[in-house]
Amino acid sequence: MEGSKAGATAAAVWLAHRVCPLNISGYGQIIGRSMEAAFAFYSSIVETKPFKGKGGVEYQVVPLCRPDFNTIVFVLNRVGNLDLAEMNLLNEQIYKQCSYVSGPLYYKDFITSKTIFSTREYGVTPVKFLRECGIPACEWERLGSVFVLRSCILSPFLAGESSFKNCWNSFVAAMEKVLG
Repeated sequence: MEGSKAGATAAAVWLAHRVCPLNISGYGQIIGRSMEAAFAFYSSIVETKPFKGKGGVEYQVVPLCRPDFNTIVFVLNRVGNLDLAEMNLLNEQIYKQCSYVSGPLYYKDFITSKTIFSTREYGVTPVKFLRECGIPACEWERLGSVFVLRSCILSPFLAGESSFKNCWNSFVAAMEKVLG
């Protein structure tokens, strides 16, 4: 190795692959277990009852779809809400409380990211998802964008039942805190 950055990078990659090979007994197992944890998170969202917020108001959690990998996309909506702008505002507030926006991530019980689906990129595709959220198609036509939350499960250790319960309880507590 000549000592260049490229050589150091190559050596680091070589060592990492020797310690944790790119197969089912190494890195593949880590990826597989993080995917299991993501599916458990998705299943918990599907099975959960609405959250109670301030004044007894109920909020439902709606996943976009079953995760293919380790990212879960979802929204919260007030039960009975038909206004897409209100749902977008709620999810933006959740994002702000559960991301770097409101302070260091180290102190967060639950961390999320976000994205926005718009008519320009997705056409009418999100209408089916919005119907599942209780939002009529005319709201998509009126507003043309939906603010969604994303959770990326990276830890293979959350695939264990007791570890996942802690993760799920942190999510529930964070949502109740934001909504309360």
